[in-house]
Amino acid sequence: MNRTVGGFILRRWLRIAPVYYLGIIIYSVLPWLFSGGKAPHLGILVANLTFINGWWPGQSSSMVPGGWSISAEIAFYCLLPWAAIAVTSFRRAIVGYCVVLLASQLVGYWLAAQMIAKGFQEPAMTDFMEYCPIWHLPTFSLGLVLYFVRPLVRPKLGWLLIFMGAVLFLCVPYTIGRYHSPRSIAVGIPLFVLSLGVTTIVDSSMFFKFSSLRWLGTVSYGVYLMHFWVLDIVVTIVVFAMTPLEFSGLYMFLTSLFGTVLLSSAIAALNRRYIEMPALSLADNLFS
Repeated sequence: MNRTVGGFILRRWLRIAPVYYLGIIIYSVLPWLFSGGKAPHLGILVANLTFINGWWPGQSSSMVPGGWSISAEIAFYCLLPWAAIAVTSFRRAIVGYCVVLLASQLVGYWLAAQMIAKGFQEPAMTDFMEYCPIWHLPTFSLGLVLYFVRPLVRPKLGWLLIFMGAVLFLCVPYTIGRYHSPRSIAVGIPLFVLSLGVTTIVDSSMFFKFSSLRWLGTVSYGVYLMHFWVLDIVVTIVVFAMTPLEFSGLYMFLTSLFGTVLLSSAIAALNRRYIEMPALSLADNLFS
């Protein structure tokens, strides 16, 4: 396959877009058609189809739950080829992170000021300040740092790093709430430490070599998008079916949890087989 920038971006788009568009149909179009609700706003629909919904205050996940992360993911994919060309060493990765961290804060607050001047108010601005891709760029750049740090860490330190990352995650509400740390630092640093630990042990631990876990990784994108919808269905069935039997809350929670995981995985596997794989094959044929 031709590894041009355009080819890379198109392949990533074909990997992400078809299932996301299915999510738009499931979460927004079908409820409008069958429940008689308000039709999706054309501008919001276009924003989601073009993955710029994360830049629109109050609309980051308005059509697909969790859609803000897909908007950020597409933005990062568009930047990745250029970042890979520019960042060729650990030193450049560190400098790049510092530059991106500073620039994201300056540009982000400038954009927020422009949005407020145009009349955007709460809760739309809260949505923008939390989910706009600009705030997550430093975390993306930490991934480049991780690429250079990973070979330097011994596998024996993997579990320690995972523990440290988990502890740091517990401190996130405290660091954001009391010290008003940017989310890209308060969340990004724990995520970096946790990811470093996981990637350190992933090749040395038999636990991660089970084919079932590898398979779950291949369908994880579909699971992410579909589980919101599946969860509503499973919880409704479990609550109505089991409440008269007076099962414990823990039993109902576990039943809902495993039911959602299993059904979401099954639907994601179908998405993978009939939507994602044909789209990727199309990309391969276009650039073969």
